[in-house]
Amino acid sequence: MAFVDLWGLSRQDIRSSVVQYCLQHPAACPEILPLGVASAVVLGESVSSITEGIAAQLDLNNCEGDPCTLLEAEIARTMTELAGRRTELLEDPYRLYSLARSAPNPDLTGIGSYWDGHIEAYESLRARLGNLMYAANELGCKIPPGAFATLTLSAPKYPLRYSF
Repeated sequence: MAFVDLWGLSRQDIRSSVVQYCLQHPAACPEILPLGVASAVVLGESVSSITEGIAAQLDLNNCEGDPCTLLEAEIARTMTELAGRRTELLEDPYRLYSLARSAPNPDLTGIGSYWDGHIEAYESLRARLGNLMYAANELGCKIPPGAFATLTLSAPKYPLRYSF
């Protein structure tokens, strides 16, 4: 027997309605839409342009062999880069959180970057991962294990050891 709710809608109708609502109100549905899709909708991009953009970036239309292989490899590479950036933020080897939070301070840190810049780079990579996953899903490709878990990890608010 098919599921029918009190208003006579099927599960498919409900799912379509939820997705449509989330596409129009992405901030209300962060757990439903991939981060990249939500970001794109907020910025006014069409959802189909995400897949087209990823296809163009990775040159999927001209690649030799299966485009899914290339997408899966790019998702895995992005996951690895995100993990490395997250580790660096948690360890904060240059003490950017305490010495250069919102602006570079190379005299004290020895490098020309700052904490907030690393957070922005992390979140940008996270959005890219969401877009790659969305494109893979649209093309019927497998999404590597751990990709969804990686996508849900926001940037750390502060390092594990905070020192002045």
